Amino acid sequence: MLSIIVAVYNAESYLERCINSIINQTYQDWELILVNDGSTDRSLKLCQQYAQKDNRIRVFSQKNRGPAAARNVGLRNARGDIWTTLDSDDWIEKDTYELAISNMEKHQAEMVIYGFQYTDGKRIWKTESDRLRQGLYLDEECRKFFLDFLYRKGNKINPFVWLRVMKMDLVKKNNIYFDEELKRSEDFYFLSCIHQKVKRIFVMTQEEKVFYFQNKSSITHSYIKDYWRMVKKVYSQLWIKAESDVEMERRVEYMLLYRARIAIQNEIRSEKNFFEKYKQIKSIMNDKLLKEKNSKLSIRRYIEEFGKKNVLIKLRMAFIYMILNP
Repeated sequence: MLSIIVAVYNAESYLERCINSIINQTYQDWELILVNDGSTDRSLKLCQQYAQKDNRIRVFSQKNRGPAAARNVGLRNARGDIWTTLDSDDWIEKDTYELAISNMEKHQAEMVIYGFQYTDGKRIWKTESDRLRQGLYLDEECRKFFLDFLYRKGNKINPFVWLRVMKMDLVKKNNIYFDEELKRSEDFYFLSCIHQKVKRIFVMTQEEKVFYFQNKSSITHSYIKDYWRMVKKVYSQLWIKAESDVEMERRVEYMLLYRARIAIQNEIRSEKNFFEKYKQIKSIMNDKLLKEKNSKLSIRRYIEEFGKKNVLIKLRMAFIYMILNP
């Protein structure tokens, strides 16, 4: 059975669309776990109404603790031997789970990865291919996949749990759950731990099955308090897991550089005044973690590694760097 976990927070405008796309799946051996994360709108009531109509739907409720905590509630209460998640403002094609599970069974895969499309509810934008080889990955190929997931120059491997159907044993046997302190990058860290354990992956990312709703009020588009602290926590934990693995250490270094850029961008996005932004950005640029393990944040190294994409952000970083380091 497939356990589908949906964290719900103030999603009354989109929730029915999400749930209906699950109910209408061609694959019907599923349970839907709706975890109300302290919603203040009608979300909980909608969840309960669906649960009354379909006994495959179960509802849990908690004080607002974030999506990581909500997903952990789902994982700890799931009855299925395979599982996935879906965000409450997204929806999926009718044959998503049938196709994923068919390939999982056919290839004896521990994880199946599919693709997605962006949408604002009216228009749909195709995503650029992640250029992954389609098909089955085994053993050493899975190790290479894991390293590319940590960091790959150019196109990144999408770090979204909701693009994956995976075996529940990967969670239970390895005791891998979401870090509830993380308000951003929780998917990335969780999947970094999971991908270290996976030996058989089936990739079908050309099948763009999820409609990823661009909700401008979502956490993804908002300023995140203490983002750099969370990045450092993820980096430190991954460094420990590297265990003298030179290639993994290198990938994590570059990931840190990439996240430092995002952290600076996050501060620029904030409503702080100039001097507060200056102070925080200077703190990031001078962080000792960036200078340890041969990981120095230099603009030359940054541009060499990350190419010509996001030029405006790079120039802004270079300008900030010159101001802070006269």
